[in-house]
Amino acid sequence: MSMLFTIRTANRAPKPNYLAQTLASLLAQGVAPELIHIVATDPDPSWLARYLHGDTVSAIHLHLPVTRRRPNDNGLAQIDLLDAYPADWIVMSEDDLAWCKHPLESIERWLTTHAIRDRLFYRFFAFGTMRRVAPDVYETALKEQKGSQVVAMRADDARRFAAWARAHVKDWRPKGAPFQDRPHDGFDKLLGYWALQEHPTVTTGLVSKPFFVRHLGVESAIHSHGLRRDDQFGGADWSYEASA
Repeated sequence: MSMLFTIRTANRAPKPNYLAQTLASLLAQGVAPELIHIVATDPDPSWLARYLHGDTVSAIHLHLPVTRRRPNDNGLAQIDLLDAYPADWIVMSEDDLAWCKHPLESIERWLTTHAIRDRLFYRFFAFGTMRRVAPDVYETALKEQKGSQVVAMRADDARRFAAWARAHVKDWRPKGAPFQDRPHDGFDKLLGYWALQEHPTVTTGLVSKPFFVRHLGVESAIHSHGLRRDDQFGGADWSYEASA
């Protein structure tokens, strides 16, 4: 299984940025810098300079847009990287996370054990109510899905999702869904509603538990209203092994 690992980032100033902590966690947990792809919303890289200096960190791939991107567009830009960096799976993460030990290997082991064809994506952190369906696996509602901190998708599903999202920029929220006036943000909701129209009979998505990340974005949360759920994180010294 090959994986493309991507992080979307935006400058949260004057509130705190967490990218430095996220990168430090990934590197400390064994992720090679050359496997990390950062996708930024802003074409000006100056705010990123403090995070991407030094020989090790300079090996990380930084992808800048030509013009400033809106939040959902930046999520879709992660998927566009599959054209230049083909892989079986893409992992799309946010920039405010502390990771478990050996995160990419852990994701691969979890997907090898639990991924099934009718589930279009998988998450390794979530907000909201979850129901246990198997060892290490919980399900949550796709309708008004809460959280897209770490999402793994098959490459073909990801490309199909991106094409649908771009064809429905203004009307992807179903009639009656909240936030009709905000079509350009809510990447978690966008993913969930795409999955529901692809497979209307599959109304839930699968989430790992324990979570593979700890959410850092409390003081300057972009989408998650400052919730952390630290008690459900596997831990910095924990890596995923399939349950017997």
